[in-house]
Amino acid sequence: MVATPRQPVPAPPGAAEGALRGVDSAALVFAGLAGSVVLFTGEGDWDAFGTVVGCLIVLVVLAFHRPVRAARAARRTLLRLAFGAVLAVGVAAAVAWPVQEWVTDDAERATDAVAWVIGPLAIVLAVLEPQVSRWLGPE
Repeated sequence: MVATPRQPVPAPPGAAEGALRGVDSAALVFAGLAGSVVLFTGEGDWDAFGTVVGCLIVLVVLAFHRPVRAARAARRTLLRLAFGAVLAVGVAAAVAWPVQEWVTDDAERATDAVAWVIGPLAIVLAVLEPQVSRWLGPE
């Protein structure tokens, strides 16, 4: 019996060379949101670690973001809002420590100031999702 070499499985049409397959968008959103919630509900002052985690959340969300191409308008809107919300919470976690250090010395006031920005920033990022997707380029 002669062994035949295995043929590589071709990538699906439209997939980029070397693109990651099977990345669960909901899992990424949940992980980013969970990390941010842990930061915001922790006790004590903000520190550099919170800024690093916030930056990592933003990095991971942008790295694995896929353009929203849902056929239904309601699904498109929900996906864009989820994108904007997680990205906004990540940005807020990233800037909370600098706000505490250079704007106010009070951790509670810094958290309040940053928390008020999350909602409007999430909406702006949701609206800008198509532009962000174009900036990130094709998959």
